[in-house]
Amino acid sequence: MTHLRTITWSCALGLLLARPTPSKSDDWPQWQGYHRTGHSAETDLQSSWPEGGPRRSWLYENCGTGYSGPAIVGNRLYIMGSRGGMTHLLAIDVRQGKQVWATPIAPEFNENQGNGPRGTPAVAGDHVFGLTCTGTLICARTSDGREVWRQTMQDFGGSAPGYGFSESVLAEGNLVICTPGGQRGSVVALERDTGEIRWQSSEITDGPHYASMLPVDHHGERQLIQLLPSQVVGLSPEDGRVLWQIARDGPIAVATTPIYQNGYVYVSSAYGAGCLMFHVGANNRVQEIYRNKILRNHHGGVLLVGNVLIGSDGNNSDRGFICQNFLDGKRMWHERTGLGGGAVIYANGRLYILGEQDAVVRLAEVSEEGWTIHGQFQLEPQSDHRKAGRVWTHPVIADGKLYLRDQEYLFCYDVREH
Repeated sequence: MTHLRTITWSCALGLLLARPTPSKSDDWPQWQGYHRTGHSAETDLQSSWPEGGPRRSWLYENCGTGYSGPAIVGNRLYIMGSRGGMTHLLAIDVRQGKQVWATPIAPEFNENQGNGPRGTPAVAGDHVFGLTCTGTLICARTSDGREVWRQTMQDFGGSAPGYGFSESVLAEGNLVICTPGGQRGSVVALERDTGEIRWQSSEITDGPHYASMLPVDHHGERQLIQLLPSQVVGLSPEDGRVLWQIARDGPIAVATTPIYQNGYVYVSSAYGAGCLMFHVGANNRVQEIYRNKILRNHHGGVLLVGNVLIGSDGNNSDRGFICQNFLDGKRMWHERTGLGGGAVIYANGRLYILGEQDAVVRLAEVSEEGWTIHGQFQLEPQSDHRKAGRVWTHPVIADGKLYLRDQEYLFCYDVREH
């Protein structure tokens, strides 16, 4: 594609909401990064790749099966995988790609799309938290993997959805928050240090699907936004009270993390559901802006970059990527050439795309008019353990390194500008 005029993007940090002060700006301590937006604040990264892609620093070949993504703090990477019939929480030294410790959690989840855990661990202080597909939530010490406490989603009235519990739990202040679903309350908050229950949101009783919640600061008030099968809700992290809610029918595989900016909330899912945009006022009054089926994200997430949304569309192999205007919902462009679905993150003016079918990694510059590819390479080796699933683990960037996973294989590439 001919190089296109690149629009001036808002600074990535300007899109991010206030959060607890991070220990290190180039860490990635939870799902989708510090702010759960899929944006990295790193700037000293390569703007294009040589033929064959960036240099691979190391390959770790014993992650076990699963789609869990990495959380990275300092020189430690935390990830989950199933080995020998058990799901494990692993710690890897990112300097050499060597295992530091492995803690068994629960029996392996078996499902035709692929066995093993789906969620990304969350790191807070000296503890790391991980949720298995079967519903066991563990807290372990980051130093040695020793178990501190555990709970199960069934203890809170939950039951696993068809593809297993896939949420990446949220460490928020002194709490760990997750979505067991069920009649006792869809969302539960636990004391971070002890695992004791702080609250359960009894006002909402949706069953769990696969989305991970988004914490935001809204008009000076902290809120938790969660996408559920029949609605989108905003909850108080203090007591689980429902602050607002809006109906939305997404009965199958609701998986994409909500997007928030300046009171505007956007959600998307596939299987005919499409996308919804609404505005939450200072008084928590909800006003719908648009509903349409222009972007129906299945896997891979949707990113807000400047004034536009970028994500793969639908759940068919030829769907390609959609660029959609954030505020009015209109389609800007649809790129099908050589691309199916894929997972995306954003850093240093570039989109990083991991193709779910071909395992090709692409570096793209995007605009309101289209995109330009600035390098690509294919993951090698590739796993034989995906079953009916694909390469669904989202890319991660931390400290100038790009981390990618295909089941038991964990790859680390040096993408820093040297």
